[in-house]
Amino acid sequence: MNDRPRALHLKACRFGVTVLKVFWWTTLVAVIALAAALAAVIAGPWPIGPWLGCTAVVAAVETIVFWTGIVTVYLSSVQLGLKWRVIGALCGWIPIANLIALRRIIRIVERVWSGRRTASSR
Repeated sequence: MNDRPRALHLKACRFGVTVLKVFWWTTLVAVIALAAALAAVIAGPWPIGPWLGCTAVVAAVETIVFWTGIVTVYLSSVQLGLKWRVIGALCGWIPIANLIALRRIIRIVERVWSGRRTASSR
């Protein structure tokens, strides 16, 4: 019995979860930082152009990170199920709900690969 495909599957799940965790935390930090910077721009004499540029760069990078992680998880996780895939897609358009749904998806997939990792080490 060849365990190589299963090992690659678990590595893909772990990679996807790691990328989604990075996305989750960097998005949280970026939103807070950009909101604080916007408040400073509005209150002070600074032009809004640099803030808009930074926001565009952050949005582009976060988009790449998110889609890398979510596509990897969606393609490699059998246990995620159709329900959470649909919830993730629908909540992706709602700012706070998307982070909550993403956190749940991360936990489901993380439980799968961490459980298999400990079962295979026995």
